[in-house]
Amino acid sequence: MEIVDIHEAGSRLAKLVGRALEGVDVILARAGKPVVRLVPIRRDDPPREGGQWKGRVRVADDFDATPEEFAVGPAPAGGANPENVEPERDGRMTTMTISLPDEMKAFVETQVIEEGYASAGEYFRALVREAQRRRARQALEAKLLEGLQGPAVEMTREDWDSIGREAAERHTRK
Repeated sequence: MEIVDIHEAGSRLAKLVGRALEGVDVILARAGKPVVRLVPIRRDDPPREGGQWKGRVRVADDFDATPEEFAVGPAPAGGANPENVEPERDGRMTTMTISLPDEMKAFVETQVIEEGYASAGEYFRALVREAQRRRARQALEAKLLEGLQGPAVEMTREDWDSIGREAAERHTRK
């Protein structure tokens, strides 16, 4: 094993890579503490292929859907989408004009480009949706805390059966 200070490694990088390729354990350290290990890339590993789990795992169509009781608005969850297409809505939109300093406008324009939004409007809608989700999470957490602070209730067989029936009904509706 060879431990080298990270600042010293810069001038000796080619030699250190050579040592790692020879099988020597090369560790880079900062202030005497190990932070990085140089490891050769193994070329004998075959490339990975997908599909090993095909037919063995099924992902429900609604695996990422928000349950109705937690929905906070008409817009679906999520920000930018890969196709940069606005999700379908009931057609009702309204216009809101906002004023921003030049620095903020430049920031928004950069976010639109870097995050793949179709427009500044889509970016702002994503921000609003995230705020709605955050508020819904806070409300859910408050309800959970309220339930935890309440008296303990023992579940009966009838309670569990009721929960099972409700879950089955929801599953068949989807």
